Amino acid sequence: TLSGTAVDNLSNNVKETKIRLYYGPEGTRYFWNGTGWQLNISSWLAVNNLTSGGTWWAYIPGAAGTPGINGSTVSWVSAVTTYLNSQTTDKALNIEIAFSTISFSVDSLAPWTTVQMPVNNNNYGPSNPLTVIWGACGDDFTGVNKMAVAAQDLSNGNWWKGGATWETNAGPYWLTSDLGYVTLSPGATYWSANAPTWSTDKRYNILSRGTDLAGNVQTNFIVTAA
Repeated sequence: TLSGTAVDNLSNNVKETKIRLYYGPEGTRYFWNGTGWQLNISSWLAVNNLTSGGTWWAYIPGAAGTPGINGSTVSWVSAVTTYLNSQTTDKALNIEIAFSTISFSVDSLAPWTTVQMPVNNNNYGPSNPLTVIWGACGDDFTGVNKMAVAAQDLSNGNWWKGGATWETNAGPYWLTSDLGYVTLSPGATYWSANAPTWSTDKRYNILSRGTDLAGNVQTNFIVTAA
């Protein structure tokens, strides 16, 4: 929901407010038309008056044809500057000329992570020990804020729960950076974690998962078998 206020020189004298959302430079500017982004076609959208005098308004998304709904939920484009104009008309039909403008950005994409150590399908042992697991990570906008790793023993399905503990779990058991299991590099471009206690002649899966500063959580996991 988008919302704001409107005032007139006379109390409770606002008839209606419209808004316009857009991003991109002049000439290749995209405007929200209530259902999608249109190139170079300006669209002003009606909003709901939430008070009798129109002093508080809101753009309320939802299913088409539903009373009180102004349009679809906005499909925000990640990592761009989006502009919002609001324009008010009073009950004498005077239209606001110097309308209000604000700008903001949205991070709608989850970060990515990779597992680089262990190397996929490689073998490790006393002559080639695996004491640290690590990989790369990144995000399109706000940056990686948290990292998590999970390890599974493929011989019995147990998940690593820290230290030498391996137990059954309904799904991946994530050990996170905020609990001290994973370390993020300066700039949050790499991550590392002390490896679990391995057993000989077994095969393991390692998964990594990132969360960015906007709270987007990675759902496509990178799996490395070692």
